[in-house]
Amino acid sequence: MKVQHGKKNVFFVDGFVNAADCEVIHLAMSNIPAFIEEDFMLSKKNYASRVSFDLIKYINIYGKTTNYSRTWKYIDENFEKVNLIHRQLNQKNFFKNKVPSEIVKIEEPLERAKKVFNFFQNHFNWNDYLFRIDQDIELKNAFTNQTGSVDEINLSLLNSLLGLGYKAHIMV
Repeated sequence: MKVQHGKKNVFFVDGFVNAADCEVIHLAMSNIPAFIEEDFMLSKKNYASRVSFDLIKYINIYGKTTNYSRTWKYIDENFEKVNLIHRQLNQKNFFKNKVPSEIVKIEEPLERAKKVFNFFQNHFNWNDYLFRIDQDIELKNAFTNQTGSVDEINLSLLNSLLGLGYKAHIMV
């Protein structure tokens, strides 16, 4: 793929002060294997070769800029500030204390992490909700009731691992 950056200020509209830039993109692909669908695929789109573009920013004819893309650092900092998530990640002590003492006493970190995972896997029943991150999540109630959404189960596990001193991060 070859991208040739366009020229600056070459597109004019009568009555507007700002000129626009142009972008020229030449695309070429070679040696792309034929798409073969397999039984384990959940989405064909994830496996088919394609070119996709992400709009980073748009400057309208009046000069107003709209940013559509952010740096990973910006996203990470702001994601952590989301009240719902932030509130849910502050329950480390509650979940650390729910892990059975025989698991906490395991000295080998990988073995202990596996046992913590197994504990939560056996403790919770999935309530068939995939994502409930936009709703009020009550992790303590989910733990007490032994049922929760994917988010509630994973956030409970994450809190336990953090409480036990592991470096664990939420993945979205």
